[in-house]
Amino acid sequence: MSIQSTTRRVAFETARLALARVRIDTAEDFQGAALRATKICAEALGVERVGIWLFHEDGALECVTLYARAAKGPIAAAALLPRSFPIYCDALEQCRAIVADDAVHHPLTAELADPYLRPNGISSMLDAPVFRNGRVFGVLCHEHVGDVRTWTRAEIEFASAVAEVVALVFEQTERARAEAELRENLTRTREFERLQEVRRLSSAVAHDFNNVLGAALGQVTLVSEGDADSRDADLADLREILEVGRRLAASLLRFSNPRAEADGRCQTLALAGLRATVPVLGLLMRPNARLAAEITGDEVPVGLTALELEQLVLNLCVNGRDAVAQGGTVGLVAHGNAELSLVIHDDGVGMPDEVKQHLFEPYYTTKTTGTGMGLVVVLELVRKAGGTIRVDSALGRGTRVRVTLPRV
Repeated sequence: MSIQSTTRRVAFETARLALARVRIDTAEDFQGAALRATKICAEALGVERVGIWLFHEDGALECVTLYARAAKGPIAAAALLPRSFPIYCDALEQCRAIVADDAVHHPLTAELADPYLRPNGISSMLDAPVFRNGRVFGVLCHEHVGDVRTWTRAEIEFASAVAEVVALVFEQTERARAEAELRENLTRTREFERLQEVRRLSSAVAHDFNNVLGAALGQVTLVSEGDADSRDADLADLREILEVGRRLAASLLRFSNPRAEADGRCQTLALAGLRATVPVLGLLMRPNARLAAEITGDEVPVGLTALELEQLVLNLCVNGRDAVAQGGTVGLVAHGNAELSLVIHDDGVGMPDEVKQHLFEPYYTTKTTGTGMGLVVVLELVRKAGGTIRVDSALGRGTRVRVTLPRV
């Protein structure tokens, strides 16, 4: 083997290694990678022009990048229609490489002479098809300008090997594009889920706010119609009720701030939280019902914020209030041990089986002024804390809701 031949083979191997390092991390990297690949080929083969052409679905053959050594960069190229060059296109399907030393007169490339070869001064071509999924996807064209050139076996092997690398570049591009689309879809999904969560939370807070405002309006009536001796106590009760409303509004503000939401502690001492909530619950029961609360046992930390625990109990107690007749009773029995056992019961009208089947469906309600979100909120909070909920009810026998929340 001559020194010149050895030198050329070393150059080819060096070029192959350089091509192997061409990486595609994003779909936008393709143009730069394609240009780098064509430049490496042009320098390694000492050929004036190297281009990458792709077949479109409609049959058009389009040049996506064309490197020229004289210009030291990419140059423009027109698209070719395969139906005008059937022999050339058929050869790409059948040959590992089209080796046309005299491209103008070669039987496989002669039909390109007038529309493409002569106008660009191309005398010799070495074209390797680019395969993907078992079919010709494109072609890597090495175009020699000047005197007719005889392509060596080593050059032909190099061109075929490079075509395989180009195929890998396209695969990397498609993978990068698919990954980008997946990330975009995931982002859109997360945004949609967050919008849905905002909608759900807004509905839930609106539902609870409606209960609070109803109680506040009733308390305002007491303040305005009561005597001076009871006014201070009535105003204090009103402040307690409005404080619940303020906390509900604060929950929306926290949700709008992801950092504050992430910093929120999802752990509450259940018995202490319930004892703090009982006075307000008693106010919310008026004037239709009275609250009978019994809280016993050992303290139990549960996986809810103080506001969430308050929302859970508030919704269940208000449902009991709306179910009882004038002067009825809503009972709250809580016991702490290895877990929190919470029972909310009433002596109201109870529910038939057909109503119980739909209790936890969003927007389902039997109340003329209801939103159908109260028990939906309760169920989500129970699930969040890893607990269970059971509803026992029958017409004329009242309703008993049993909630169990595990110790955190």
